[in-house]
Amino acid sequence: SLLDLNALHNQRAAERNLAAEQFSYQDVRETVALVVGALYLDTLTAASRVETAEAQVQTAQALQDQAADLRRTGVSAGIDLLRAQVELQTRQQELIAARNALAKQNLVLARAIGLPLSQAFRLADTVPYEPVTVPGTDEALTLAFVSRADFQSAQARVSTAEEQRRAATAERQPSLSANADYGLIGPTPGQTHGTFTASAALRIPIFAGNKAHGDELVAQAELDRSRQRLENLRAQIEQDVRTAS
Repeated sequence: SLLDLNALHNQRAAERNLAAEQFSYQDVRETVALVVGALYLDTLTAASRVETAEAQVQTAQALQDQAADLRRTGVSAGIDLLRAQVELQTRQQELIAARNALAKQNLVLARAIGLPLSQAFRLADTVPYEPVTVPGTDEALTLAFVSRADFQSAQARVSTAEEQRRAATAERQPSLSANADYGLIGPTPGQTHGTFTASAALRIPIFAGNKAHGDELVAQAELDRSRQRLENLRAQIEQDVRTAS
């Protein structure tokens, strides 16, 4: 093919579409990592709540023992011991609720990472606290537009639609192609001589106007839809960044 603008733009559109699918695959991987990381942190949070509840139960137990000793020696009234007992029972109920929440969170994390739900496990690594340096809104927006794979995929799909629109427009243009063939011919392998054929073809679409016009309308509609999706995603990213800031 010496000159075929329709095939050229279709080939470029295929390249853009391949890039869009690669970005989509990367976005899915990042989404999986984000979900699993968030569930891991939620599980650590639930475990920390259990530790806090256990410490509060121990404190409430010590206060109850102290109130009981004071009641036996006659220093304190019985109402103080009753308050300590109620406080201990409240903390024990909170501990039971925290342990149940941790068990549920373990099930959610196990399902996300593919562990059997019946398998018991304990998280060995914790996340130490470190102060986080939060970038400014403008810097965060720039970073999001550059690094987010879903936004890059949407941009690539707009480029795909643009090339498809150009390919539809190029259906009205002439195309030029050349064909050549070379081989051997003869009665026996020892009695052969070369043979070749060559031809050139100029294709001028005359009666394809309505089809080309229909393809242009379809390609333009897809381009408009891709641009609208890109702008909607851009606005969503900006909203997410400004909300987080």
